[in-house]
Amino acid sequence: MKIGIAYPAFFEDFRFFFPEIEVIKSPNTINEYDLVVFSGGADISPSIYGEQIMPMTSFNEIRDVVELRILERALKFNKKILGICRGHQLINAYLGGKLIQNISPPHLQWHKTLWNSDLDVFQKILFDHYNTYYKLWVNSYHHQAIKSLGTGMKIICRNPVDNIIEATGNGDNILTVQWHPEFSNDFVFFDIIKKWLK
Repeated sequence: MKIGIAYPAFFEDFRFFFPEIEVIKSPNTINEYDLVVFSGGADISPSIYGEQIMPMTSFNEIRDVVELRILERALKFNKKILGICRGHQLINAYLGGKLIQNISPPHLQWHKTLWNSDLDVFQKILFDHYNTYYKLWVNSYHHQAIKSLGTGMKIICRNPVDNIIEATGNGDNILTVQWHPEFSNDFVFFDIIKKWLK
């Protein structure tokens, strides 16, 4: 099993769960990987989802370019894709979704999730166990969120307090979550991801 991270942000946090993870050096090597991870970090440019920059938005154009090239190739080769926080937003925006550039009032750091009961088979395999057996609490370290879904994406769960979309998937090879499981010693989440890869 070969796992690549599109950008080195939080690389060490992911390596705790995936000791074999490596930073992807070039989009041209994407076909070598079983999973491509898009991690958290800076905002993404509003130009990606066709909006003007708001004062609270701060982005890294170089990272945007690097990750979008890798994402394009990963989608082309139908690779399994995991998006975390910024990655959750980037993937949906690339697929035509829109973002809320600044959540007001500030998002709660820890909160429960409200799970969608009408999920397809892939999402049920991944999240029924997580929802009923493990826990309903997730963390939040973000000031932006998904406003509308990218093409082909479905909502897996929301924050019941402010209705923020917490997880999305396409029912096949893409999973994105707004929270940071790598910050929470969330072994169950990463065990489920490993099962998904098999």
